[in-house]
Amino acid sequence: MPTALSTAYGDSPGTNGRKVSVPSITLDDAFADIAGGVWMLKIDTEGAEGDILSGASTATLQRWRNVVLEWHDNLVAGVSDVCRRRLTDAGFRFDSERVHPWNEGILYCVRA
Repeated sequence: MPTALSTAYGDSPGTNGRKVSVPSITLDDAFADIAGGVWMLKIDTEGAEGDILSGASTATLQRWRNVVLEWHDNLVAGVSDVCRRRLTDAGFRFDSERVHPWNEGILYCVRA
């Protein structure tokens, strides 16, 4: 069975892939109309996680109590460090982490 992977960061491994442009918005825009806090944010964006967190205001990031984030250093070198710094700056601590052998991992974060 072929593996499917889509990313905006470099070429997607696989066959018959093609690049397409899609509209996007920031986390700030996505949550602007939602009142109150949010229990959990999950990010699994095949390399874009650093840009997403870097583009979000601290006030928006502080709306979540928990963050589960899959990072992809295999697609964007050093993105795990960018994510850790941004989440730490927003008041999160890392509850646990699972690292995959292909230079990806999952951070489980809670607000300190």
